[in-house]
Amino acid sequence: MSNIREAASLVILRDGAQGVEVLMMRRPEKGGDFRSGAWVFPGGVVDPEDAQAQAHCHGLTDAEASQRLGLPEGGLRHFVAAARECFEEAGLLLARDAAGQPVQLVNHAAQLRDWRHRLHERHGSLIELLQAQGWRLDLSEVAFWAHWLTPPTRPKRFDTRFFVVQAPCGQVAEADDTESLELRWLRPADAAHADSGLHMLRVTRFLLEQMSGFESAAQGYRMARALQGVSRAEPPSHEGAAPAWQPKG
Repeated sequence: MSNIREAASLVILRDGAQGVEVLMMRRPEKGGDFRSGAWVFPGGVVDPEDAQAQAHCHGLTDAEASQRLGLPEGGLRHFVAAARECFEEAGLLLARDAAGQPVQLVNHAAQLRDWRHRLHERHGSLIELLQAQGWRLDLSEVAFWAHWLTPPTRPKRFDTRFFVVQAPCGQVAEADDTESLELRWLRPADAAHADSGLHMLRVTRFLLEQMSGFESAAQGYRMARALQGVSRAEPPSHEGAAPAWQPKG
């Protein structure tokens, strides 16, 4: 049986005082896990229930999502997983209300903290949250950016699609103290620099280096949205090698 699991990750950009910033989170220390203590983008494994959320999504159908990812069907679940993990780990939720307006989360702060806890404990689901509030998951401004496969030498392998979105207005990122112990908004070049002292996976550093040339969050999003035919990167087993991959524009 294959040990490869499908995963999705969300790169969240905003404009800071000194340039573009990206939201980074520090994972907890776990023995035997190569991601232990690493600084990463919010993300995780695609759940079976993510495929059932189409009726609760705004701005993107499964056919459109699948076309963007180069899949015959089932592409929407990857977008849903990225958005769900962002909410669980960073407290940012891409959602619209029944009137089609962006949800003002400040009015629902206590409820949403409870929902995040319930999702972590598997006592609730994102679909149940959306139904309870009368909201829809807003995927209209989520762009597909990169696709990486963990090297075969790893005991846990992830086939991960990376998405880009601009930070939702009026929301404050908050660690969950379970999957994310700390959150930071960092300039990509600073985070990727060897002197940053941040432990991170090679794919994370590589993508941060790509982002270092962004002039604004909007420009970074537009560049990701303009990509066509993104190929899956399959880095060699040895960590010192640079990936022979570039997104196709």
